[in-house]
Amino acid sequence: MILLSPYVKRLLRRVPRPTSEGMQHSDGNAPSTSASSSDGGIIQRFRDMMVSGKQLTMEEKVDLLLGISKDGLDAKELRDMLDGKANLVACDGFEPAGRMDIGQGIMKALFCNTLIRCGFTMRFWVADDCARSKNAHKMQAAARLLQEIWKAAGMQGIGEQVQFVSACEEIDRTPLEYNALWLDVARSSTLKNMGTRGDDMSAEVAHLCKQCAHAFFLKADLCLVPTGERTERVKVLAQDFCAKREALKMPVFLTHSLLPGLLQGQQQVVKGDANSGIYMDDTKQDVDRKIKKAFCPLHDQGFGVHENPVLTYITLLVLPWTGKFTVTFTKEDGRQKEYLDAAKVEADYLSGALHPSDMKPALAAALNAILQPIRDHLANDAEAKRLQQEVKAFKLK
Repeated sequence: MILLSPYVKRLLRRVPRPTSEGMQHSDGNAPSTSASSSDGGIIQRFRDMMVSGKQLTMEEKVDLLLGISKDGLDAKELRDMLDGKANLVACDGFEPAGRMDIGQGIMKALFCNTLIRCGFTMRFWVADDCARSKNAHKMQAAARLLQEIWKAAGMQGIGEQVQFVSACEEIDRTPLEYNALWLDVARSSTLKNMGTRGDDMSAEVAHLCKQCAHAFFLKADLCLVPTGERTERVKVLAQDFCAKREALKMPVFLTHSLLPGLLQGQQQVVKGDANSGIYMDDTKQDVDRKIKKAFCPLHDQGFGVHENPVLTYITLLVLPWTGKFTVTFTKEDGRQKEYLDAAKVEADYLSGALHPSDMKPALAAALNAILQPIRDHLANDAEAKRLQQEVKAFKLK
């Protein structure tokens, strides 16, 4: 029995069933709607909806958004949101400190492009107030560098549908409104509902309440958030806040997966471990070294697909971003195979047909191809190069 990852299962559930007029392939799957993918890969179908110039239907938008969702979001909730309002707003946030890993760089660009394709304006809350006493200007420079990286990576609509909202500027512009809002959020809930403990009641409560308030401050209809305990606590705060204010509508929380660390047992990238993650400014040599050291067990060693970070990078990042994953089988005279479908990659890995010694070089090559435009931009664009040198010269924390 083949055990597929949760990500692939979610995609499989949303592959359209053939209509009574449609023909099925011999394998029982509906034929691809794209002339460019006769093999009909699942992820390719979603990419077709992303790049097509035609207006998306309601159900196509729902499918794209559910393709991001990790925690079983209700399709009806999405339909109600999409049908109830024009000019929808989605929000996310980040603190511009440290280097950008490839999950934040590429996966976030993919999610953002998906939301834009579905008709949203994307507003990023840039938490450049976290060190406002002396480092705010440095964090603002770091934020501009991240925008340059996202632009080079392929994030669409920067400056138009994608807006970066400086926390420092907004709080300085409307301090009474901002502070009243997050304090109202705090008064609307309880410490028990927030899930806080006695040792983190002050700073942690304030941070959670501000995170929740940002969604309402930005007038967001949808919050793009990583899966995890903190997200659940912020969601509870938002529910408590809306329950006491009939005029407020609860935003949809769209939770997304996080890339794991590359080493065994790392559920997330460990910032202090140089070999744990791939970063947007990594050199080719960096990527090759890290993927070579990455944990990638043999198919019969008793590990699940979700415990193999090499496989996860292929299915969560490479295939959704590029639409294909090409493997050269070194023991078979250089034969190549092009995968368009995450399920087929997993099936070949689980059967032993796809060996770690072939997966790793293929993943390194794919990641280097994804990162090369960023390297070129940082090397050749005067403003991006200046910002990178400026940010490298100071410490943000």
